[in-house]
Amino acid sequence: RHFVGTESVVPKAVELITGKEIVGLLDNIDTRKGTLIFYTLWISFGSKILLYSGAMSGINESIIEAARIDGVNNFQELWHVVIPLIFPTISTFIVVGIGGLFTNQMSLFSFYGGQNKAGESFTLGYHLYFLAYQLTESNKAPWPDVAALGVCVSMVCIPLTFAVKYLLE
Repeated sequence: RHFVGTESVVPKAVELITGKEIVGLLDNIDTRKGTLIFYTLWISFGSKILLYSGAMSGINESIIEAARIDGVNNFQELWHVVIPLIFPTISTFIVVGIGGLFTNQMSLFSFYGGQNKAGESFTLGYHLYFLAYQLTESNKAPWPDVAALGVCVSMVCIPLTFAVKYLLE
């Protein structure tokens, strides 16, 4: 169900090969947050590249040719032609990203499971996910408290998301 224990594979391999003992990136407090941020960005990179390239391929080539005839350089083409034409895609990613700020668990449950070892990298999304996991495993934790926390998060997230959407329009 989760990747707990995978963090020990590389350190053990390095120890077998070199004889030196190292700490894994997620086990090391100094590298944990950066590793999680890099992983979260990397895991979403592929789908965003596909969507951005799909949006850019929808730009009529005559518009690009007209801009080049007018003497724009590559940066001007990007800034004055491409970005305005794909702005609906960009604004969609921004609006979804604002909503995701409150619910993103950064795959912490995949790495740590129900062990609650995320430490300083603990996010609100992981906290909600972890509480729901505890509820399904034990049926002892209070559902109303988790639901109330979800409503409070929604009360902040929804107006902020709509405000950003309004500003981008």
